[in-house]
Amino acid sequence: MILRDAFAGLTRFDEFQRSCNVAPNILSRRLKEMVKDGLLVRVSYSSAPPRHEYRLTDKSRELHPIMLMLTEWGNRHCVNGQPPMLPVDTASGRPITAVVVDKETGQPLTIDRYEIVPGPGAGARLRYRHDYIHQKRAGQMPARFLPPEAD
Repeated sequence: MILRDAFAGLTRFDEFQRSCNVAPNILSRRLKEMVKDGLLVRVSYSSAPPRHEYRLTDKSRELHPIMLMLTEWGNRHCVNGQPPMLPVDTASGRPITAVVVDKETGQPLTIDRYEIVPGPGAGARLRYRHDYIHQKRAGQMPARFLPPEAD
């Protein structure tokens, strides 16, 4: 919810608190974690009294298309059939339909066509999980899911 509000233009602690309806201690902890993770940057806007705002980073801006997709998903599955939020083109106000496609082929990313596989940095636990899932899909049900304790 914090990123949703930051994408919309909120920057200050009290704005996030009122919009998200979250306790100050929880919001403070989440904002600190997001700053630590490089999703937000904390910038002073007043020295007396000391006040800060939280701004999006390049890293968090990369999540914006994903937020648009989540909005699309929510609109398709909202309870009363009336979308609470609509993604629109900022210049024209025209409603848009967000889609995610393979950059090379232009094909929509669907669960039956694409998957996530372990990369070069995957540890033993992730590789075990991936192998287990592939065996299960192939009908070769392993006895139990017993991944290694740690990587």
